[in-house]
Amino acid sequence: MVDAARVNAKGDNRLEFHVAHCGQPFEFGQFDIVLAPWLLNYSRNQNQLVDMWSNIYKSLKPGGRIIGISPNVRILEDLAAFPQGPQYGQELKVVREIDEGGLEVQVTLFASKPFSFNNVYLPRELYEKTSKLAGLSGFQWQKFPKPLLHDVNWDDFLRCPPFRLYENRADGKPAGGFQVPLIEPLAARST
Repeated sequence: MVDAARVNAKGDNRLEFHVAHCGQPFEFGQFDIVLAPWLLNYSRNQNQLVDMWSNIYKSLKPGGRIIGISPNVRILEDLAAFPQGPQYGQELKVVREIDEGGLEVQVTLFASKPFSFNNVYLPRELYEKTSKLAGLSGFQWQKFPKPLLHDVNWDDFLRCPPFRLYENRADGKPAGGFQVPLIEPLAARST
């Protein structure tokens, strides 16, 4: 994934891509924005979350933002809502309960060649609490905007989305929110 991003960004000196074990200390400098898609869901407990948030905090310039994606951890608040069977090109199966109210979950993605991996669902309160412990402020779970495609029924997706977006800041101010359309019309994309 990072190699593909490097290829796509070739020649754009504003972007840097790094691969690291985010639970271990590292130094790559400070940035205006840190993108963390599918990162924090590999933390198995509060201490590991604090370690990851601390690395993110150290990697942000003052006033910098983190934008991330995690599994929909709100499912832990109503396990009856946990998806049963394949949905949205994936299937989730609970592997085991873990400490601090979390679940280890096997995710199978039905790509052209299906594959599986495990990740962790920890309570949303832990995400919020541990980001503060690491020095960040303004944690916000983002709401999904209205879909741009009106001929698709998004009600089921929006009732229990498979993922959540979040934002956080490194300057003591509340996160400002960002808008990510569910589907961007092809004609609106820039090349």
